Amino acid sequence: MKKITTFYIHHKVTAFFTALWLIFMVYITITGFQKDSSHIIAGLVATLVIFVPGAVIIALVCTIISSIVRTFSGIIKTNSTDSNDVEPIIPSYSKSDYASESASEPEDTVESYVSPEPQIPVYDTMEGHDFEYYCAELLKNNGFYNVSVTQGSGDQGIDVLAEKGGVKYGIQCKCYSSDIGNKAVQEAFSGCRYYNCHVPVVMTNRYFTRQAKDLAQKTNVLLWDRDILNKYIQVSQGGNL
Repeated sequence: MKKITTFYIHHKVTAFFTALWLIFMVYITITGFQKDSSHIIAGLVATLVIFVPGAVIIALVCTIISSIVRTFSGIIKTNSTDSNDVEPIIPSYSKSDYASESASEPEDTVESYVSPEPQIPVYDTMEGHDFEYYCAELLKNNGFYNVSVTQGSGDQGIDVLAEKGGVKYGIQCKCYSSDIGNKAVQEAFSGCRYYNCHVPVVMTNRYFTRQAKDLAQKTNVLLWDRDILNKYIQVSQGGNL
């Protein structure tokens, strides 16, 4: 009895199907007793006789299936282990191979492999007032005349006054490290009226926010961003900038 118990403890699948077989036999026996209770002992004996061979057959089938599964699992595990244990083939080289290659190739200095650092435009390093004079000289080299820089304080939002083609421009210069917002557009618009200019302008080394572009479109303020600034620089390359 102890061996049978140990067997079912180590073979839980067999124990499960045997339990199902026992429940099935008990169900059939009880159903038979309900129909005919005159042969109770004969029915119990018949149930026991049928149950025991069935339990043995279940144990044999489960044992065979378990052995097959373990065999295939071992084969698969062995194949995977063998494939992982294969060492890569490393080609061998002699010193002469390296010597011949190094002799045939031209010697390059370390500097040839170092990519040059990008140069920061000079206007990105300027202070606000220096940028105003820089823009004034840039406008002179691009066909503007009567160019002047307003006083530093109390300029009413206009830093540079310039004319071209009979049109007077009131320009606010912004040298920032971030994009320009609404405030600069508002200051250029009001300062343009103060100086009796025809066209208000915001000139910057950066770009403009979406809100600033929308406001400039409504108020007819020109926005000269980094791209336009670089175009003016290209035109005036023969000048002092």
